[in-house]
Amino acid sequence: EQLARRELQAQVLAVLRSLPEEYRLPLTLRYLTGADYETIQMQMGITNGSLRGLLHRGLKLLQERLPKELRRERGT
Repeated sequence: EQLARRELQAQVLAVLRSLPEEYRLPLTLRYLTGADYETIQMQMGITNGSLRGLLHRGLKLLQERLPKELRRERGT
């Protein structure tokens, strides 16, 4: 199970790296480093609404780019 989890993480990271920077940066800061919204907003120089939009669209794009078998596995 641990090996399968590492493989899944590697696939998700590969897809994340393929995203445009405008989505990759906020997703990385929020979900990989655990930064809060205020920190990300200040670092990127954007509003709360802009950040929420980037995260939403970035997650959607990430899900769309995941291999089909992973989407089925995760129920998306």
